[in-house]
Amino acid sequence: FGLAALTRSLGLPRDAPFRLFALARSVGWAAHTVEQITSGSVIRPRGRYEGVLV
Repeated sequence: FGLAALTRSLGLPRDAPFRLFALARSVGWAAHTVEQITSGSVIRPRGRYEGVLV
């Protein structure tokens, strides 16, 4: 909803929210990649699922 409101208030094209979302996601992935390269190891989640396997 926020991206749609921003798009409308700035007068951007109708498909701008999708482009902004994709851009933000790509920048996040790139940041994670840089972080993994500089730390020298793959970042793993610390959580562990303990629910019922379905």
